[in-house]
Amino acid sequence: MHDIVILAGGKADTETQEKLGVISTSELPWRGSTFLDHVHSVASEFTDPIVIGGPERPNFRQAPGGKSFVESLQTGASLVKSSHFLLITADLPFLKADSIRQFLSNTDPDAGWNYPIIPLELCQKEFPELPRTSLKLREGLFTGGNICLIEISAFKAALPIIQKSYDARKSPIKLGQIAGIKTLALILATKLIPRATPIPALEKTVGKFLKSPAKAVITHAADIGTDIDSYSQYQAIIRGSES
Repeated sequence: MHDIVILAGGKADTETQEKLGVISTSELPWRGSTFLDHVHSVASEFTDPIVIGGPERPNFRQAPGGKSFVESLQTGASLVKSSHFLLITADLPFLKADSIRQFLSNTDPDAGWNYPIIPLELCQKEFPELPRTSLKLREGLFTGGNICLIEISAFKAALPIIQKSYDARKSPIKLGQIAGIKTLALILATKLIPRATPIPALEKTVGKFLKSPAKAVITHAADIGTDIDSYSQYQAIIRGSES
């Protein structure tokens, strides 16, 4: 089985921090424990996961988070012993082991990056109270998942471009220079031309950007795309769990 890295240090939004007294989203109370405890329990059905950041748990394989997302990702990857690792974020309160199995069973072992895309209508049907961002492709409307199967050598090769992209995340012009005109054109096509971009074209462009083959895995599991990133979303799932 692949190693699993859980990123748990993501900061909660200001409103959540002020009203609930938590620093990271992974600390949010959920069904008698926390988001992190839930995700760790699910991941533990496969292997003993590596947790980066978040609330300390003496019984977890855990390392401190970095000052940024990329630093935390680097720390997690440095502890991986397998040829691939499954990256999971700790803000997935509905995550199921069967959804992970479904995703893994459809991944391409020759791809450096396997990323799930989920039909938007499935998320809207299962979690109508939670809005999701989506990408319009020729095959339909999709939202992304919060897990990713990564080949460790592909990660190391792509790390410089990942770091540069992260550093330029607040500057569209700089990010455009890094991504390239073709990538920007593809993104614009998905926004401006309905269903213009087929999935293979998206895979090819992302693979070129990350310097190794990429696979967009169509996954019919809304839970892996249902992350909680605001106080209002958290309140919505609390109300749902009480009804």
